[in-house]
Amino acid sequence: MTRWLSLLGLVSFTLACGGPESSTLPPPNTGGGGQTSSSGQGGDIFNTSSAGGMGTGATGGAPATCTVPEDCPGMDTDCSSRTCVSELCGIANAPSGTPCDDNGGNTCNGGGACISCGQTVTPPGGVCPGACTGGCNGTTCIVDCSTMGSCTGQTITCPADFACEVQCGASGCTGAAITCPATYGCDVDCNGASACENAAITCSTGICSQSCSADVNVCAGASMNCGGEVCTQTCASPTNPPSIDCTGAPCTCSGC
Repeated sequence: MTRWLSLLGLVSFTLACGGPESSTLPPPNTGGGGQTSSSGQGGDIFNTSSAGGMGTGATGGAPATCTVPEDCPGMDTDCSSRTCVSELCGIANAPSGTPCDDNGGNTCNGGGACISCGQTVTPPGGVCPGACTGGCNGTTCIVDCSTMGSCTGQTITCPADFACEVQCGASGCTGAAITCPATYGCDVDCNGASACENAAITCSTGICSQSCSADVNVCAGASMNCGGEVCTQTCASPTNPPSIDCTGAPCTCSGC
């Protein structure tokens, strides 16, 4: 019995020490994600980059390049000329009032056009803009400020493609800033006490006018900055007339 127990202990010792009866575990798996494959590509599924970079879109709209102004597209006129600055093409407009004879005109309006002073330009019009609170009369936008305080302190910008008529009633345009449209006519009608008191009118390149009734302080403290066309003010009373700035005006510019 003692002999058999000794033999059993010897077998157990042999197995524990890795003898011929012990099993061998497989080697660790080294093919997990992120390892480099034979092709040299990584195995990370979150790597979405490709061999080729993304192309950039066309820039478009870049100005023409030049060495001298004559390289640039277009033609020079009495009132505008091509420029080449830092190898980029541009346009320089002659100052307002520069004499010209293009297209039957006689003076540059500062915006590149040769105009005949006082010549009315018919606007194209279109769908009546929302800014025309009094609706549209053909191609003339009516801005209705006839009721007290309706446009007080507001910025009024006449829309493009329309002539503009701003109708200011008593205290209707007090302290308002009114900007007239380019090219087309603009008339600011001040009718009633303090209708246009302290209002500021900025004309553009269309015929521009302001009329003031004889009411108290109707245009007191108001100002008008003339643009590139005929610019006139008419006042029914000499008391507290509005001011007018004719600096650089190429056409007739006359205040009250």
